[in-house]
Amino acid sequence: MDRQDVQQLYRNHHGWMRNLLIRRLGCPEDAADLAQDAFERLLRKPMRFDSLLGGRHYLSRIAHSLCIDLWRRRQIEQAYLDSLQQLDAAHLPDIAEQQAIVDIIVKVDQMLSRLPRKVKRTFIAVQVEGLTYQQVAQRDNISVASVKNYLAQAIVRMTIFRETHFE
Repeated sequence: MDRQDVQQLYRNHHGWMRNLLIRRLGCPEDAADLAQDAFERLLRKPMRFDSLLGGRHYLSRIAHSLCIDLWRRRQIEQAYLDSLQQLDAAHLPDIAEQQAIVDIIVKVDQMLSRLPRKVKRTFIAVQVEGLTYQQVAQRDNISVASVKNYLAQAIVRMTIFRETHFE
């Protein structure tokens, strides 16, 4: 799909996509932003379609994915804002710092969500919960070697993700 194909897809389907997103999100402004994001994705990573209808199907999948990302980000933002309520006003980060922190948390969440379940569970147990390899092995009824293997997998996958998604 070249730039002209994307322009044609945009002309034919932008209104449809915006309306689809308005129905899903209930917010015309968010819908307009996500519709624009969808077409920007096509410009960055061109795809080939058998027809413009195939392009519309692909756009609906992108729209679905963008909605999930938006909802997940809002959940993360709300959890972070809730945690800030525990802090003394003197220790609150400014708005720019809060946004940067949320951006990092969202990217970490994206990294973790791409890990296989066992790898993610092991990584969180060791890195977040502070369990030893032996404790994780006992808890999950696996060998210490498996714990080490899962951690190695997590580090490799997260390093690759970081190199491709963090600027």
